[in-house]
Amino acid sequence: MRRSAIGTKRSGPNDQVVSAHAVLLGDRINTSSIEGETLSTSPLAIRLDKGGIAVLFRYGVVVLIGLSPQQEEEFLERLSARVSGRLDRYEEETAVIKLADEDEDQVAAVGPIQVRAMSPERLLVISDVLAKSVVLAHDERRVAEVFEYMLSISCSCSIGSCCT
Repeated sequence: MRRSAIGTKRSGPNDQVVSAHAVLLGDRINTSSIEGETLSTSPLAIRLDKGGIAVLFRYGVVVLIGLSPQQEEEFLERLSARVSGRLDRYEEETAVIKLADEDEDQVAAVGPIQVRAMSPERLLVISDVLAKSVVLAHDERRVAEVFEYMLSISCSCSIGSCCT
């Protein structure tokens, strides 16, 4: 076995599997002067010493690819000082990315995202989708909370406790 470019082990050419973990940390991440081999500048994608990839979005999301839970925790701890508007409860999403046997990329309703190559370009597209997904999930939760609050007020008003 050997280590691949993004830190996962493979025993054959077509059995590479990595996880991608998107986390909404806060309102904003300061991405200036972050150490690591730069793969992309917008969004900032860096290859980490551990062999994985971190994709940082200024709007508060980081997507970690090919890292163990302990490595993720260590990176998030180092990143914490760069996060403003930190959330009390993180929004998270995880996807499995698998090197496909076929010549085309595939995304099924369930199961892993299958790509024909673990290229930085493909991993950036997946990261972008996951980042937007966690932001939308967070916004949906906040809208639902507002509707619940409005419903409780309207119920109180219909009983006559707030309408005078």
